[in-house]
Amino acid sequence: MFFKKELVRPNKEISKPKLFYPEAQFIPHLPHMPTMGEYKKKFPEGVVIHYTAGDIGQSGESAVKQAIENGYSYFFIDRWGYVYQQFDLHRWGYHAGISQCPITKRTSVSRNYVGIEIACSGLLSDSKTWFGKRVAPVNVRKADHRYLVSGEFEKFENVQERALIELCLWLCQKGANPDYIFGHQEVSPGRKSDPGASLSMPMRDFRETIKKDFEVWKSSQLS
Repeated sequence: MFFKKELVRPNKEISKPKLFYPEAQFIPHLPHMPTMGEYKKKFPEGVVIHYTAGDIGQSGESAVKQAIENGYSYFFIDRWGYVYQQFDLHRWGYHAGISQCPITKRTSVSRNYVGIEIACSGLLSDSKTWFGKRVAPVNVRKADHRYLVSGEFEKFENVQERALIELCLWLCQKGANPDYIFGHQEVSPGRKSDPGASLSMPMRDFRETIKKDFEVWKSSQLS
């Protein structure tokens, strides 16, 4: 169980984390997101992809505050494709809840895999978000059998998806395993549906995309 924490503003600017994604934004007047300890290998072995289930227009500062207040730690990608990082990447923090890796069978995957939250309403009901806002048909995608979940989803923006691919590729270049990139729905089946059809491809195809890009990058390092 996670308890909501009061956000305490520091009296001076906070230092940027040492292990930091070069393209990420950092908010120096806010504390770091809470972390629980170091990853076993000093770096996440994989990734879990989430959507926020909130307003796609949520700002980076709002998302960072929300994570801090609720005791979570993750990357955040806003509607315009900006990535926010407010934690040290060698340390793990909660983001996946009750979960199990489908490959290693390890539970509590937050201890091993970093989370990426994407601003998006996600699963819809009659083309409406959980807070009753109607999503335009052009921004709705219905999941087919390949997604392993059902329903209509608000789509990620193209720039969000591009930013997600670039971040996952960078994480793999630094040590994460592309086979260990999962949707929250895969580590918490029946409990979660993200990213579902918010992503333009099923997670199986997303992993293949990252693996191909990763192989191209590895080949370029040898030439």
